[in-house]
Amino acid sequence: TFGITGVEHTDEDGNDTGKEDLAYEFVPQVFTNAYVRAWKSLNDDTIPDEKKHVYLIIEEINRGNCAQIFGDLFQLLDRRKDGRSEYFIVPDAELRKYLTKQKLESNKLILPENLHILATMNTSDQSLFPMDSAFKRRWEMKYVKINYDIKDADFTFSINGTDYHWL
Repeated sequence: TFGITGVEHTDEDGNDTGKEDLAYEFVPQVFTNAYVRAWKSLNDDTIPDEKKHVYLIIEEINRGNCAQIFGDLFQLLDRRKDGRSEYFIVPDAELRKYLTKQKLESNKLILPENLHILATMNTSDQSLFPMDSAFKRRWEMKYVKINYDIKDADFTFSINGTDYHWL
């Protein structure tokens, strides 16, 4: 994603001329932030191993066109036994520049083993964009039946010994 910023002009003495041009800059979004955090925490020896995991949660993944939303990232979902992506993709120039600034490998994207992508999906919903089988088979799916006895949604779940409360 790109954001628009103003670039101010200065004269040869460094004084602001009052002129301003618009510039487009790469602005990292949720996936890029999770990706960077996962790689940085994986390489940080001051963080204990159990705290290095990064979770990206996608709510109702079937509400959008997954092929269009994931694009080339689709290839990264195939994981080897060690948890890293089996294949890599080459990021565009803007993302490469950003990853370089973050002091990360910038010529190829590979999901690290500590980046976990969790998603929910309402199978009863008439989705505008059905998920194809090639996309679905890259996920481990677990059916959770609706419990009609629960009137108020109030859940606590545990990940690596830490409890999270979800209302």
